[in-house]
Amino acid sequence: MSEGDDSDSDAPQKRRRYKDFNEEDLKGTVHIEKGMRFRSVAQFKAALKRYSVQKMFDFRYIKNDKLRVRAECRKQCGWKIGASFMNRKEAFQVKTFVSGHNCGCHHKNRRLDVNFSSTHYAEYVRDNPNLPPKALGNLIKRDFKVGVSRNHMYRAKKLAIEIVHGKQVEQYKYVWDYAAAVTQWNPGSRVWISRDGPFFHRMYVRLEACKRGFISGCRPMICVDGCHLKGPFGGQLLCAVAKDGNDDMFPIAIAVVEIENRSSWTWFIELLLQDIGYDDPRLLSWMSDRQKGLLDAFAYLLGGAEQRHCVRHLHANFKSHGFKGQAFKD
Repeated sequence: MSEGDDSDSDAPQKRRRYKDFNEEDLKGTVHIEKGMRFRSVAQFKAALKRYSVQKMFDFRYIKNDKLRVRAECRKQCGWKIGASFMNRKEAFQVKTFVSGHNCGCHHKNRRLDVNFSSTHYAEYVRDNPNLPPKALGNLIKRDFKVGVSRNHMYRAKKLAIEIVHGKQVEQYKYVWDYAAAVTQWNPGSRVWISRDGPFFHRMYVRLEACKRGFISGCRPMICVDGCHLKGPFGGQLLCAVAKDGNDDMFPIAIAVVEIENRSSWTWFIELLLQDIGYDDPRLLSWMSDRQKGLLDAFAYLLGGAEQRHCVRHLHANFKSHGFKGQAFKD
């Protein structure tokens, strides 16, 4: 054996460098190859799920535990993958990968679940919050050739909104921060929060510009009304508006309460009168519908004040009692 051969055999062999999976690829196009290393089993399974959806086929797990994962095409066309930890458990590595897939597109894919749809289309929902659930289902069918149920569409839309805006229950943690920010950066504004023990109860909001605009540029008339809040917690939104010089509505204050009744309306109107500086409510004219709790609050707080009822609500009451026709509408 020559001297050169001896030197070659004694030289240290270079350690093969394997490609590491990029976490950012989970938000786009996933590429998997033999030898690729993942940070954990969970990351590998998330990448495999997205890979199968973008390649439009479904798979089933043959082995799925904390140390190794093996999977094959659900139609057993020959595609398969296997991964386990490296010797030193420094990474979870793809050991076997047969990438050939020849059974065509799968129009039913269990990997395309609600979580995948909501994450993938979150930016669509951010740009178009009024995207109908059916339109979201059409996007899924166009992009991945998979038909989904109506329930899937609605749940995916709901979860996508939570990804963009956060869960509604978590928003209540920031109510007091919001109140502090409004009073700090909009001096003269008022935010009043009522609690029922440790829980949120009611909230009153009035901006300084609305108060100054009402006092200096609006007619001495206040219209009050309420509407239902959509969402898991319900509640009512109460509002007070006025008429400016152009006969346009001018907002004064709003409040979030648990229900429309005498207690909530009395609380709102008392805060409103104190806030805008009208100690005598008889200096104002008031307009409302004929909601029972509101009428009771008016009788308690606004004795002697000029009161009128909304014509649209009067007409609706006529219709509900069977008095219909153009004559009553006119």
